[in-house]
Amino acid sequence: MADTHIHIHLNGGEVDTGSNAAPARPKPRKRSATPAKKKIRRPGAGLPKKYAKMGFKKGWKAYKKTPAYKRKKKKGR
Repeated sequence: MADTHIHIHLNGGEVDTGSNAAPARPKPRKRSATPAKKKIRRPGAGLPKKYAKMGFKKGWKAYKKTPAYKRKKKKGR
């Protein structure tokens, strides 16, 4: 039947072969198998574990009375 290739004759009998297919696109990169890194908590940021176990309302109330919290607040953290 018909040939699937196209031959174009240019000046002087040169032949340029082309194809009907679109140019190949680069394949998208796959993400690495490692999970996204967890955000690291700064030491001393937020409510300490000891007070968080009390429940946040009671925990913050108790933590704000401690000397450690008062020092941290004084430093401006």
